[in-house]
Amino acid sequence: MYQDENGHFGDPTNDQTPRFDDEGGLRAPSHLKGWRKAWWWFDFIILVKLARLRFIAILVVIGVIITQWDTLAAYYDRWTRPEGAEDVAGSASDIEYFCPMHPSIIRDNNKEVCPICFMPLTKRKKGSATEEALPAGIVNRVQLSPYRVVLAGVQTWPVQYVPLVKDIKAVGYIEFNERGQKTVAARSAGRIDKLFASETGQMVKAGDDLALIYSPDLTVTIQNLIDAKRGGDKAMLENVRVRLRRLGIEDQQIDEYLAAGKPETEVRIRSPLSGHVINKYVKEGQYVQEGMPLYDVADLSTVWIQAQIYEEDLSLLPAGYEHGPKDPNSPGLEVTATTRSFPNEPFHGKLSFIYPH
Repeated sequence: MYQDENGHFGDPTNDQTPRFDDEGGLRAPSHLKGWRKAWWWFDFIILVKLARLRFIAILVVIGVIITQWDTLAAYYDRWTRPEGAEDVAGSASDIEYFCPMHPSIIRDNNKEVCPICFMPLTKRKKGSATEEALPAGIVNRVQLSPYRVVLAGVQTWPVQYVPLVKDIKAVGYIEFNERGQKTVAARSAGRIDKLFASETGQMVKAGDDLALIYSPDLTVTIQNLIDAKRGGDKAMLENVRVRLRRLGIEDQQIDEYLAAGKPETEVRIRSPLSGHVINKYVKEGQYVQEGMPLYDVADLSTVWIQAQIYEEDLSLLPAGYEHGPKDPNSPGLEVTATTRSFPNEPFHGKLSFIYPH
């Protein structure tokens, strides 16, 4: 059973009992009349159906407030600003904000940060950043406090005229000093009876025996030397001496022949300098002709380093070295070389020659 607002009772299980709360779909109950019916439509349309849209409307209003907050705040400040405040606002325009690290970054408010270093902006009065005129040749000026100079490790020195120096680095190869290379040749035809320097790379000293050659021509010349001494023919003796010197026989050997008083059947070939054998062309028992090379000997007291530099560095080298330095006593261009075998030992030298090609 139920009781309506008029005091009538009804049975909900009985379909014959009239129901006064039936809305009849979109129709107001039939028993409502006048203002009660109008109130029912107001409650139905405004309070019931649109209640679910209230939450969406609130979200929309909050979103508008968030996105337009700056504009709303500006309007509020304008509406609530007292009279005569325009002068204060005008004076506020004399303030600007800049980045201490990048002074070129200037803004009208401090709500932004430096777009380069992201540091907060610093306040200053407009016109206070006017700098002095830069001297000629100076495009910018940086001012740092002494503390920041020490902290940054900045070193300064006075500007002055100094000679420009550039280190040219190049890859070089150690070569024999061509001025200290000599070829030991057979001055007369003969047979190699013995080789004292029998291998390539052997170290020799100036005057050391290199080979022993049997040469009939030299034997005859030495016999003429001894005969000229015995006969007292000084002119003949001097002529034979000159002939032996041209054949590569040193004065010491000639004196030994004169002291022995008899010709030798074998002639000793000696090294003209100290160094080592870089080439050996003959073997023991081999017959050689006059002028045939026997050895190549190189002096290792000085060596050459042949370096290849880049084309853009050619203009930095001194001119006139295509035939060696013009003045042998000039200091020249100093060169420092390091090798892989002795990485901690620098070798010092001077530029002595530039290939014309």
